[in-house]
Amino acid sequence: MPMAMMIDLETLDTLPTAKVFSGAYAFFDDETGRIDQIQEMAIDVGIQDYASISPKTVAWHIRKNIDLTAAILAGEESYKDERGVEHPLVIGRMEDFLLSMQRDMERFDVSKLETWSHGASFDLPLITFHSFHTMGSSLIDFRNHRDTRTRFKDAEFFGFRPKTGFELNLKAHIAINDVKIQIHNVVEAQRIMRAAKTMRRD
Repeated sequence: MPMAMMIDLETLDTLPTAKVFSGAYAFFDDETGRIDQIQEMAIDVGIQDYASISPKTVAWHIRKNIDLTAAILAGEESYKDERGVEHPLVIGRMEDFLLSMQRDMERFDVSKLETWSHGASFDLPLITFHSFHTMGSSLIDFRNHRDTRTRFKDAEFFGFRPKTGFELNLKAHIAINDVKIQIHNVVEAQRIMRAAKTMRRD
């Protein structure tokens, strides 16, 4: 079963030095889309003194999802979504999130584990920036990183169109939902690219 990992981080700046207030990752079969494990954590931004923050980005997140953003920044133990459903929040340090990811990655052959994120210039540099500051070493091998946007652009030539969170009934800009959205789209883009490669051979 080919396994890959998807990562998403929600941040308080658009720079790769940003404070992270929420993160999620999942291990999944990149042929079927079956999720083997998924993990989400709200992250304490108060102790990320080494990282940057942008008032404009904070305001953007509040406009997109005021209940969740406000609850995390206030250190609440839960938040209510737009339907009034209450969700617990597990708030930890950035180091806790990274150590959890590291432990879970050790179940696989890390040298072959493809790591996906939406944009090569943000999530991966962010993980590297925070892992060096909190753990003293890099967590993700750049050679195994895959960029969803690049794959989507390649697959669009063969008719692929990524689905939105609305189409998948998932509210975007929530880390765990964005992970699920990107997994769905990566699996579909991979399927189309494999089919195109088979057609070329035939």
